[in-house]
Amino acid sequence: MAILVKAFSYVPKGQFHPVVLKAGEKCPKEYEEIARKWGCFTPDTDGTEATKAELEAVKAELEAAKEEAETTKAELEAVKAELEAAKEEAETTKAELEAVKAELEAAKTAGKDGGKK
Repeated sequence: MAILVKAFSYVPKGQFHPVVLKAGEKCPKEYEEIARKWGCFTPDTDGTEATKAELEAVKAELEAAKEEAETTKAELEAVKAELEAAKEEAETTKAELEAVKAELEAAKTAGKDGGKK
């Protein structure tokens, strides 16, 4: 409940007589909107400052999330580069294996012919 800075009166639901609240007293939540329209609160008690603080906190969280995303992106790029290097190494190894396989086949053929052609 917000604190009033000037007197405010209201009639509770189901009653006939008004209730008068003095400056410094708490205003019931269900009547805060009306009291605000009548200027019974200072800007600090109407939630503006709290809302600004919440907004700043959300902005800070967003900035932290952006930085984390950038870090993650950089890490992913590094992993991608490592993966590409491993892929190239695997292809080189495969080519070397194919060359050895061809040499082995040639040696088998030469061994069967006795080296004669």
